Amino acid sequence: MKTAIELFQKHGYNDTSINEICSVCGVTKGTFYYHFNGKSDIIFRYYELLFQDVLSIMPELLVIHDTRQKLWKIYEYSIDNTVKLTAPLLKAMILADMENGSGYFSALRCSKASESHLVQLQLIRKLVVQGQEEGVIRSDKDADLLITTYNAILMGMALDWSSSHGKYNQKEYLKKMFDIIFS
Repeated sequence: MKTAIELFQKHGYNDTSINEICSVCGVTKGTFYYHFNGKSDIIFRYYELLFQDVLSIMPELLVIHDTRQKLWKIYEYSIDNTVKLTAPLLKAMILADMENGSGYFSALRCSKASESHLVQLQLIRKLVVQGQEEGVIRSDKDADLLITTYNAILMGMALDWSSSHGKYNQKEYLKKMFDIIFS
């Protein structure tokens, strides 16, 4: 998988063939298809790999006392991992998601949510509710609505950032929107 991602980053997703991946990796097409459904499957799995260590940020969360800052730290983790994917691969992933209709990038349905994403979503919900109870996060709207709204913003910014080839700092804009939604 790592070699395929490197090929995508070097030559571009569309300009890297399965034959090239197999040749560089020294595997047959049969072996490739035994492990992956296609090129897009590689990107989806790599993206999931980036999120597998979500629990690694727990020590940082423990020393942060402000609930809103804890919540931002979790969202920041997601944003940073999206940037690691790179704008061209994120764009390929979004297009593949749109073509197969899996809803991976849907703020409303989490049909493709992995275990690590589900853990992250549960933690986000707990922090939003806690922040509402503490009075540091707005309570005029339901926690789930606030989360869905911000997640929709994340998806929209991911689409915009990837289609602009990553030419701006999406985290800067997302932090401003975070402050508006979770005020």
